[in-house]
Amino acid sequence: MLALGSRLVPRRLFFVHDVDVLKLVHLKVPPSVASTGAYEFSTADASILEELVTCTDTPASIDRRREGLARALALCASCITVRHQGRLVAYVCAFVGQYVLTYDDYGPRTLTFSLDEKAIFLGNGFIRPEYRMKGLFPHLLRHCVERYPAGSRFFGHLDADNVHSFNSHRRLGFVPLLTVTCLGIGRACSFFQRPFGTRRRTRIENGAALQLVEQESGLTLGRGHEPAR
Repeated sequence: MLALGSRLVPRRLFFVHDVDVLKLVHLKVPPSVASTGAYEFSTADASILEELVTCTDTPASIDRRREGLARALALCASCITVRHQGRLVAYVCAFVGQYVLTYDDYGPRTLTFSLDEKAIFLGNGFIRPEYRMKGLFPHLLRHCVERYPAGSRFFGHLDADNVHSFNSHRRLGFVPLLTVTCLGIGRACSFFQRPFGTRRRTRIENGAALQLVEQESGLTLGRGHEPAR
C-alpha cells in the first residue's frame, strides 16, 4: 500500500512516471561509429507493420504493440527504418504538426503537443538489442535529420530513469529542457511539468493540443502563445 495524505492507495492503482523532453542543438556523429555500409536505410509505411511489431521487443503484448505502432504510423510524417541483410533491425518516427506523448499506448494517459512548421518531434523508435552499442543510432538519427530542411528544430523524449539513453542523447547533441510527469490514481490522471533539473512542478491543463513553446528560459507546454520560430 502507498500512503497518500490520509488515504492508503494500493500500488497497482498508483502510477507515476517522468519523461524528459530534449532538443537537438547540434548533431554530433562520432567519427568512430561503425560503418553503415552493411545497413540499408529507407522509409516505412503501414505495409511493414508486422515487421515493426516483430522488431519491437517490449513487455507489451503483440496486440498492444501492433495497435500502438499502427497508431504511430498513422500519425507520423515519416518512419525511417534500418535493415541488415534484409532484416528490419531499427526504426524511428518523425512527427510534424503534432506529437502525441503517451504513457499507456494512446489511452487516457496521453498529451498532444502542437508543433510549429519548423519543429519535428522524433519518437516511437527502437533498435533490436543485439544491434545496440554498434554506432547505429547516430547514423539513424542523421539519416532522419537530413530529410528535413535546414533550420528545422528536432525534439525527442525518453524515460527519465533511462540513464544510458540519456547519456547517448547528450553525446549526440541533445539538451534536456523539460520534465513531464504523469500521475495516475485509479482511472484519474494528472500531468505536471518542470524545467529539467528543477523540483518545482506546475500542473498542465490537458485537453486540446498543447503548444510546445520555446522561451529564453527554456521549454514549456501551454496555450495562447505563438511557438518560437
